[in-house]
Amino acid sequence: MKPIYILEKINYFNQNIGSINYPPEKIYSPSKLKRPNYDHILLWMLYNNDICEWVDFCQEPISIPTGTLSRHLDKLKRKGFVENFTRGHYRITSEGKKKFQELSSSKKKTSKLNYPPKIIFSSL
Repeated sequence: MKPIYILEKINYFNQNIGSINYPPEKIYSPSKLKRPNYDHILLWMLYNNDICEWVDFCQEPISIPTGTLSRHLDKLKRKGFVENFTRGHYRITSEGKKKFQELSSSKKKTSKLNYPPKIIFSSL
């Protein structure tokens, strides 16, 4: 790695480090009955911040356990949604932005069932 490239990254970090935007509580703590969607939480943070550090995901208010964080970040990196551009520093890719939009729009949809479902009538 060239020294100039490293200095550019350090300058970038110094300019962009500051307050981190965390997702609203309804995203990281949906309800007692549902488990958090960690992919959505991670993509939300990366979409709404220029960069995030590993520690940002482990702090309050979201406090993702280390093993869970590692597993989900690895999965998102393999799928090309997140890139690890230096050790412990992550950013979202253009594919990740699309996936975030998809996850966010699916959260807004509510499913309706017609009671009783038609399948019950067809089996009688």
